[in-house]
Amino acid sequence: MLFMCLLGVFGLSLSLMGRGHLLILLGCVLAGCDRQGASLPAAKMGRMGSETRSSMGSSEGQRPVSNGPEDRSPFRQDGGSKRASLDGGVDAGGEMLDRAREVEPEPEVEPEPEVEPEPEVEPEPVAQVVPPAGANRCPDDPGGAHPLAEDPQPRTVQTGVGFLEGPVWLAERGLLLYTNYAQGGTDGRVRVYVPSSGNLGTFIDDLDLNGLAVAPGGVVYGASQGRQAVVRIEPETLARGDIRGATQYEGTPFSSPNDLVIRADGHIYFTDPDYHRRGRQGQAEHAYYHVTPDGETVRIATMPQANGIALSPDGAWLYVGSLVGQPPRIRRHEVRPDGSVISDFVIFHDGPSDGMGVDCAGNLYVTSGGSGAPEVTVLSPEGGLLGTIAGFSGGTTNVAFGGRDGSTLFVTTSEGLFALDMPIAGLPN
Repeated sequence: MLFMCLLGVFGLSLSLMGRGHLLILLGCVLAGCDRQGASLPAAKMGRMGSETRSSMGSSEGQRPVSNGPEDRSPFRQDGGSKRASLDGGVDAGGEMLDRAREVEPEPEVEPEPEVEPEPEVEPEPVAQVVPPAGANRCPDDPGGAHPLAEDPQPRTVQTGVGFLEGPVWLAERGLLLYTNYAQGGTDGRVRVYVPSSGNLGTFIDDLDLNGLAVAPGGVVYGASQGRQAVVRIEPETLARGDIRGATQYEGTPFSSPNDLVIRADGHIYFTDPDYHRRGRQGQAEHAYYHVTPDGETVRIATMPQANGIALSPDGAWLYVGSLVGQPPRIRRHEVRPDGSVISDFVIFHDGPSDGMGVDCAGNLYVTSGGSGAPEVTVLSPEGGLLGTIAGFSGGTTNVAFGGRDGSTLFVTTSEGLFALDMPIAGLPN
């Protein structure tokens, strides 16, 4: 019997390890242990039974049997005996259970670095298209006045110096240049007139020039009969030189360049009769030409003794005239935006023409030639006759607008230089 009780005690110790309660019950039955047995105290046996039943319910998944209000088992209170046993049991302070329930915090996620916003890119300023100095310019609204409404009267600037030609106004310098077309041994001398002071003088005298024009930047260009080419002159230094593409055509020199006009973008247009060829080599036909800013030369068309030449204010129309023909006529060509000229033309006006000028309304001012009438004929942009300006001495040869506001019309004749005030401004050559 002692052996069996010892076996029960041994089983009690094994109960802590999971299934020893079966041995306890078996030992007690064989030994006849009850609450009055002397081997173990009743209270302890009661607790053992209670713990055994609790352990059985927990281990086998059965519902634990309640001992009533005296049962204080933490497993029953918790309702999670299996989990607590798997987590290593419960000590007096419940620290292990607390540790079992702890949830490892999620690793901290480093915030993504702030992306600095790209700096705002300011749009590039739109370049302002400013006409270069010396370019042909007109006011946006030239006005609708009739050019002859105020009956303009010429005033004499200079006479007694021979046959004059080729006036051009240099706005930056406030002066007019013009040429002595024929004066003994000084053909082509360039003269100068300063309206603000009334001074007259010689600008240059060794290039044998006829018509003059001003290019972007204020450089002066001239049709040189002596050099059989178009030349350029720097007004500041009087340095001069030939123009690439304007000295010959298809390997042959020009005959006798007479007059020229320059568009605001640098395209040059000039006439080439043979008035002053003087037996030298030259072109087989009288014609007029276009020289691009790149130096390419294009023959626009042939014309007997092609003479005066002018552009409309917008550079879209080219006018070419002559003093000869049956009858002499003024042609009009369309000019493309790239400066090239359509070779087909229309007859703009029947009548002779030496040099020509244009006002900002598009009206054309036509001279009659040194041996012609002492008057200037004014034509509308459509070719209609608006009237004539008389009162000059000698046949008219060329015109240009200038003065402080561009509304002074300068006229050269076979005998002198004249000026008159107009209601409409015009182009400088």
